[in-house]
Amino acid sequence: MTDEQNAVYSMFTVVDAVLDANSVAVATVPALVTAQTNLKAKIDAISNTSEQQQTVTSGITPDKNFTRDALRNTTVINAGLLYAYAVSVNDIILQSLSKVTMSDLKSLKDDDLSERAQTIHDNANTHIAALPPFGITAATLTSYQTLIDSYTAKAPAPRAKQSQQVALTEQLKTLIKETRTLCRTTLDTLMLNFKLSDVEFYNTYKAAREIIDQGNIPTQAAGVITSSSSGDELSDVLVEVIGQTYTATSDGDGEYSVKIPIPGTYSIKFSKPDYIPQTIPGIVITLGQTTNLDVELVLAPA
Repeated sequence: MTDEQNAVYSMFTVVDAVLDANSVAVATVPALVTAQTNLKAKIDAISNTSEQQQTVTSGITPDKNFTRDALRNTTVINAGLLYAYAVSVNDIILQSLSKVTMSDLKSLKDDDLSERAQTIHDNANTHIAALPPFGITAATLTSYQTLIDSYTAKAPAPRAKQSQQVALTEQLKTLIKETRTLCRTTLDTLMLNFKLSDVEFYNTYKAAREIIDQGNIPTQAAGVITSSSSGDELSDVLVEVIGQTYTATSDGDGEYSVKIPIPGTYSIKFSKPDYIPQTIPGIVITLGQTTNLDVELVLAPA
């Protein structure tokens, strides 16, 4: 999502949170209950579409990442075994074709990695009768081919990715437009029920409907990380928001700040080698505000 879309999406989530916090009042207006249910569905659809958009842009999903690593490792192993055979029979051409390092494979693009792995597989298959003593069998190559096919299926061609990106971008625009319309024409109107009877709820809702430029106002958690035993500031502490992709690392003064653009309640984990990892739950992140969170880490037992 763009910064502007993120700001609008955050407004949607804050409105939903305000309605949740006033669920007893909301329940007195059945049409408002239905409207909030529709709002939640739209929020989920926007979130899922945004995640798909990011996946297509990066070309990396956790599943693909795992399969890519497995393919690289398997290719290096099979290439090494094939090279050992080539040396034993003094096949210089095969030696050249089977020289593969992990660095070589990490530098390859998706299609090139699949092609390189397939070449190793096919060369091994050509000499399969002589390879069992070197650790490559027909079963080995069958598994290898399955891995190659699996990775290839997870790495769509650039044109396909571009087409997906365009479709998802348009879908995201449509969802945001529909959700803004829902807020303006339905939720705003139904909330008039509380303009006089529950002024605090009504005013809180109206404030939640404001769209804040998150590019200029940080929504984040920040603080200082120290050692519980010495009180010294700790640098290079990894700060992770559980279940999200938001991370940060503390600096030389033990200070950190991790931006969490979507307000809500989160668990934040702090970890550093030689220290016991600490996860702090229930951290409330408010739109346009910095939540202060200082942490002390305990040295792990020797």
